Amino acid sequence: MKLDGVYYTLNDSISWLTTCTEEMRQDIARIQVHRAAEATAPASIDRYLPTSIDDDLTHSNPLKSQPDPYTRAEIDQLVEDIYRTLESAEERLDRRCDDIYFPMDLTMSSLTSQIEALQREIVEIQDTSLIDQRRQYRSTNATTYRLTVADEQRSTELQPEGD
Repeated sequence: MKLDGVYYTLNDSISWLTTCTEEMRQDIARIQVHRAAEATAPASIDRYLPTSIDDDLTHSNPLKSQPDPYTRAEIDQLVEDIYRTLESAEERLDRRCDDIYFPMDLTMSSLTSQIEALQREIVEIQDTSLIDQRRQYRSTNATTYRLTVADEQRSTELQPEGD
């Protein structure tokens, strides 16, 4: 059905958005755990030593030495904004689905009722036609039978008496 095509497509989109939201929540939780672990880890001299001279990127990438551009509060605010945006998108999709589904459902119900009424009319017409056919068959058989009897009577009247 066309209705199923619309509903399942929108339902898949909502499921996909929900899955993305869950993955983002997990990623955010991992980032927060990693940052907490970094903050509580003791400073070590050997912690950031490159294994080779070629791997020393401290001079080639000045951005690495800069602190993170976002504070914990800013990250929390960004996460809240993301969740709020996702919720509003889900609400819009729900409203859009409702705007599509309910009128379509009413139309489908109306069409179903009309089809059922037409089917009842067809059954009535078939029943009436069957009754008419039976009447016609009976009258045809009765007429044929009467004609046959009448023919027999005529034939006996027309026969010579000597026979």
